[in-house]
Amino acid sequence: MFKIHYMIFTLFLLISSASAEVFMYEPFNYDYGPLHDANGGEGWGGPWVETDPDGDVNVVSGLTFTDFPVFGGAAQIKMTNNDDSFHDVIASRLVGQGRDVGNLWVSFLYKQPQAPLTSNISRTAEIRAYTPKLRAKAKETGSQGVAVGYDSTTSGDANYNVQDGNTYLIVVRFSDVNDVAGGDANMWVLSEANYDAIKTGPLTQESLDSHCVALCTDAHAVRALGASDIIEMAIGDSSATGFTVIFDEIRYGTVMADVVLPRVKDVLSYYDCNFDPWNSSRWNSWYNAGGYIIRTFDLDTSVTFESRQTVWEPNLSYLTSKQLFTINKDIAIDVNGNGVIIDARKPHTRSWNIYDYYTNRITWASDFGSWDAFTIKQINPGSGSGIHNLTLMGFARAVITDHDQLQEFVIEDCSFITNVWGIIFRGSNMVLRNCELKENINGAIYGEYDSHNINIENCLFADNRTLSDYGIYGDIVLDACYQYTIQNNDFNAPTYPIRAYQPGLSIFRNRGEASNIREHHPHHNLIRANNFRNRPLAIDLSSRQAHYSGNDKTKEGRCYATFNTIEDNNFIDCDIGIHVASSHNKINNNSFTNAQREIVLHCMYYELVGTTINNQSGDKVYIWCVESDYVNDYGDYLFYDYEMAQFIERDEKLIHVISTTGTPIFVSP
Repeated sequence: MFKIHYMIFTLFLLISSASAEVFMYEPFNYDYGPLHDANGGEGWGGPWVETDPDGDVNVVSGLTFTDFPVFGGAAQIKMTNNDDSFHDVIASRLVGQGRDVGNLWVSFLYKQPQAPLTSNISRTAEIRAYTPKLRAKAKETGSQGVAVGYDSTTSGDANYNVQDGNTYLIVVRFSDVNDVAGGDANMWVLSEANYDAIKTGPLTQESLDSHCVALCTDAHAVRALGASDIIEMAIGDSSATGFTVIFDEIRYGTVMADVVLPRVKDVLSYYDCNFDPWNSSRWNSWYNAGGYIIRTFDLDTSVTFESRQTVWEPNLSYLTSKQLFTINKDIAIDVNGNGVIIDARKPHTRSWNIYDYYTNRITWASDFGSWDAFTIKQINPGSGSGIHNLTLMGFARAVITDHDQLQEFVIEDCSFITNVWGIIFRGSNMVLRNCELKENINGAIYGEYDSHNINIENCLFADNRTLSDYGIYGDIVLDACYQYTIQNNDFNAPTYPIRAYQPGLSIFRNRGEASNIREHHPHHNLIRANNFRNRPLAIDLSSRQAHYSGNDKTKEGRCYATFNTIEDNNFIDCDIGIHVASSHNKINNNSFTNAQREIVLHCMYYELVGTTINNQSGDKVYIWCVESDYVNDYGDYLFYDYEMAQFIERDEKLIHVISTTGTPIFVSP
């Protein structure tokens, strides 16, 4: 009867069940010598503690595996004594809570340093959860192969000798942990050639199946990693001392890419370099063999771009995720662009000048792609994240934030030029400061519904909304947003003033899409101390009033916009300064130079009430009630006509204004 002596590392597993990242990582980046008291890596709750007298665990020189980033040393486990115990725990490390839903992915590097092994019957080496369960056997008992298993029984592949002295990347998936209807467990053993083949193509289970030296599958069993579980690295030998294995780069994650491909911070740390994503040799896991980007750069650490003298013109045609960079870790991530210019325009549009953008018939499919530069989703409170000193050109959306964005995010000293949209704001708590936004074909900024607590300050806007098809767009569009502060910005004159509607701000309530009704309308927005130059219409407040839309589930055609404040702005050579078509807004202390219509109160339905106008002495407020009041001179300035309010007569309408100081002059029309 064989007695197998085990030497085992133990550690408590830590993971957030909602996380899609490496949640536990051990690179053994320590000084050579005993592992005892070592306290590095990620996701752990304490240092390593060695407890077993039957063997040694030492940090030795790290393994190498093609160009896979390997940090520091590796863990060498060696048996030094036989006794009568079945297995012995020799080191443990606390980590925290467990995972009981979804897929669990594991990877590690493995090498058998005593190759060729003369005996294989009694020897085994594995990483597993204790009971045992969720087992990944790099050395199967009775063969030179491998095995995987959900519980005490395992299923193996003995056709390939993994104990030949080469280094292998072992990848394991335990499908649907804790789910009675879950899938199988799979183990893939990858040689260096296998890894090189999969890293430059779509990363799928099929690619692993096609590029591995060994593959085994175990039938599903209901197993989970509980908060009090441990992970064991174990070796065993029933007959002799001296059996040794080496483990390195242990990763636990929730999706395949977590554990198979390096992270951005891995590469930066390994090369001790600035961020140079155009370097296809250094960032080869993000490129295919043809030199095209195929993988999003998920920024999991602050980065400083490497300086360069030329524009980076990435070809994104193979980037199926449609996102060049993502920021979705709830930590402070600062992106220093270091003056880099990224131009994703198609080759034929790079030669266009501003006149071409105004006059060419532009289509997304032929002239622009559908790729975003930065997608941002940081859903927990915090600060310290942002982008600065970077120029982005030619993207569908240079920056887009998520509806759940909550962490403060500051964008400053950046340029957004010739994108479809410069920035799409969703969520809350963002600042745009000291930026220039020019020649973006639909508009510079779109504030999507429910976005709030956003500051836009000290920015320059010029020649946005060059595309003629989108009537209510402008430099800034606020769609059912609230608590924006837009101050100290310059809205410059168009280079080619051929658009009748090219406002600095268009503010409205989109009545809904996909059977949704907007919870909010634009309210409590502050527009202060901005300069508007040579616009047909500078600020259009409630720009969709009385417009019929199939998306309007209420069928009322109302474009509510209330409790917004427009104050201390300068309007220079604007035909219409402020156009207001909704009740309960405030206009205060604005300056108009050479305006045809300083302020227009446009009552489309039965009433326009509660408008407060102060400190506008000598300025004229024009009252429009019916279409004939404006259609001859300014019909082209307003993209939508009355539609749903056209049959309401002038004498059926009530206009109510509050003015306590500096009362303007009211004229009609």
